[in-house]
Amino acid sequence: MRRALAILLLVALAVASAGAADRKHVNAIRPGLFELGLFLGEPTGVSAKYWINRANAVEGIAAWAFSQGFLVVSADYLLNFPDVVKIEGEMFPLFIGAGAIMRIDMGAGGISLGVRFPLGVLHVFRSVPLEISLEIVPGLYLFPDTTFLAMGGIGIRYCF
Repeated sequence: MRRALAILLLVALAVASAGAADRKHVNAIRPGLFELGLFLGEPTGVSAKYWINRANAVEGIAAWAFSQGFLVVSADYLLNFPDVVKIEGEMFPLFIGAGAIMRIDMGAGGISLGVRFPLGVLHVFRSVPLEISLEIVPGLYLFPDTTFLAMGGIGIRYCF
C-alpha cells in the first residue's frame, strides 16, 4: 500500500512539473481555485478543496484504514490567514476550521458522527501548481457515543 502511494505521488509530481512550463502559477490563493489530491496521514485518502475567496475555503476528505476496517468522510470550512507567515518572500498561510466527520465501521456496520477542528499551515508553490498542507485535527465523536478523536497528516493537492 505504501509503495503504491509513493508511486502515485511521484506520478502526480511529474505531471505537475510538466504542466508548470505551460502556465504561470502564482504563489497567491485565488477565488475559484479548485484543488484535488491526497491526504497522507491518519487515515489516508483523497482530498479536495475549493477556495471561496482569499481567506475562506471548503475542504473534503474521503479516507480509509482498511487494516482497522473503517472509512472516514469529512467536510470542513477553513478560515485562512494568508499574510501571517512569510519566509524569504514565500507565503505560508495558517488556517483554522470547523467541520463534520462520519466514520463507517465496515466490520460492525456502525456509523459514528462528530465534529472536527483542523489547524495547520499550507504552501502554494510558485513554479508548479501544487499545494502542500500540514494539519492536526482534534475533534469529538458525538453519536452513538461521545469520544475524542485525533487526526492529522499532510495534504498534497494539484491546483486547477
